[in-house]
Amino acid sequence: MLIKNIIISTFILLLTTSVTFAMQSDLKTPDEAAFSYQLTVNENSMECFRTLQCLIEENPFKNSNLDQIRLNNSRAQRFMVEGSSENEELKAVYLANGTLVEASVTQRNIVLPRKIYEKLATGELESWTMIENELNIKNFDETTKRYKVVLKRDNDVRVEYFDRYGERIHINI
Repeated sequence: MLIKNIIISTFILLLTTSVTFAMQSDLKTPDEAAFSYQLTVNENSMECFRTLQCLIEENPFKNSNLDQIRLNNSRAQRFMVEGSSENEELKAVYLANGTLVEASVTQRNIVLPRKIYEKLATGELESWTMIENELNIKNFDETTKRYKVVLKRDNDVRVEYFDRYGERIHINI
């Protein structure tokens, strides 16, 4: 029987980022590089995630064996890689030859870029407190990074979005 899809479910077991949001008020943001190793998809690994061949060779998933994947196998049309941890979710689809079709990465409650912290600590946002944040990346492409920041003041909740440069953007939902 011809297998049309092979699904690789990988649970990404990694250290989770626990960042207190008190950093927002005093702008003592830690060096992002110090925390990036705790997330599977980061600036150093993003390029590798674009091809399944690189993932097989580099295998960033600590508790998985990707050696069993055979690219260009006539029994598979696509490969799906899925994984999650407390702070990170990953879904990626690759063609049988290992080429990326589409991918989505969501990272929660991460260390934000300094420019976003600066925006949160000044102007109209300075009286608000960050209660959570989220980074979304499409197809492991830096240019698609979108940050969602949830803010609270008294009983009001507000959501702000930022691009990879820390500029506020408007997103239609």
